[in-house]
Amino acid sequence: MKQKPQDKIFGIKNYLLLNIVVLITSINTGLNLLFFISIIMMVILILSYYMGKKNIDKVEIQRFYKKEIFEEERVDIIYEIFSNDDKFFLEFKDHIPFVKNSISSLYLDNIQKGTTRRVENSVFFNFPGIFYFQRIEISSSYPLPFLRFKRSVLVNDRIVVYPKYFDITFFPEHLMNIKSESEQFKSRIGYGDDIWGIKPYEFGDRIRDIDWKLSLKLDDILVKVREKKLGKKAWVIPLIKNQLYTEDNSDIIRMSASIIKNRVDNEYAVGEVVGGKVLIPQLGREQIYLLLKELSNIWNVNIKDQKLDLYFESYLKSSIVFIVSNESPRKHIALISDLKKYGNSVIYIYIKEKIDNAKDLMEYGIANEFFIYITDSRHMEMVFEE
Repeated sequence: MKQKPQDKIFGIKNYLLLNIVVLITSINTGLNLLFFISIIMMVILILSYYMGKKNIDKVEIQRFYKKEIFEEERVDIIYEIFSNDDKFFLEFKDHIPFVKNSISSLYLDNIQKGTTRRVENSVFFNFPGIFYFQRIEISSSYPLPFLRFKRSVLVNDRIVVYPKYFDITFFPEHLMNIKSESEQFKSRIGYGDDIWGIKPYEFGDRIRDIDWKLSLKLDDILVKVREKKLGKKAWVIPLIKNQLYTEDNSDIIRMSASIIKNRVDNEYAVGEVVGGKVLIPQLGREQIYLLLKELSNIWNVNIKDQKLDLYFESYLKSSIVFIVSNESPRKHIALISDLKKYGNSVIYIYIKEKIDNAKDLMEYGIANEFFIYITDSRHMEMVFEE
């Protein structure tokens, strides 16, 4: 654990001011008793400063928690606090970003020398994302209740908060299920039921596909070539206005996650472009978590560096492309035109809290040969449908 302590003391100014008043009064009145009281107060302050600083020094803290969760899932964080010395009346506060229902500070009471104390706290995160939390603040009012000593230590940790899903079954499936001929990755022999040819046997061909009758007739080993099922491929491109932690931007992540899950559930190979990073479409449910983790990282990448034109010829062609944004599609018409130029079918999902001129935008999309769906981000209901 890397520690960079930053110490603070609260209440010492008032105590010093009181001590100075007593000292000045003793000098003005000539009362020796007040003078001795001021000296005793100063000695007490020096001893308390030394004891208080030592009390919060060399305290080791570790966090234990589930590293990957979904939104609205409770995170139980266990803290282990260890010290080689006796500690008294300790409290600590963990500075975790974007959480709700978190206890502001945890009271540890006393820690005996060489022992470990365990305390628990439960939190919920407000937004999806990959969050880094570092600073833990240790404080104590020992030995004087009106003096408070604080120390901040650096304990580096992170947590991945996957976005929750929206129900998008209201999307017309015929728009979500576009197929392209170039998506048919046919091997020599597929596994479909339809037979579309005969070819000579090669090493690796299945014995069950040998056409024995025809092989005997032509005195050669011939194999039935079966059709391979269409490979369905989709891309998701989230585009947010800025990288502020807002519900508006978070809904872009949630909707993108919902499309990913929906398409994977429908046996699509799904890919993603976030910032300057491309995840190539793959099949399988494990792909969901790879895509969601990159989605959650959207706050930590520079979306403005997204140079999609570099990927058109290599990757983004002859596919279904879902653009999810809280910006008007008019702003991205050049991107949409380029995507269509490479044979992509574009579905633009426009999320905005207040919908203005929904019909005009839809007609604008139809006129430019791409589909726009305008969605109320608070209720996830279709505002306008073709």
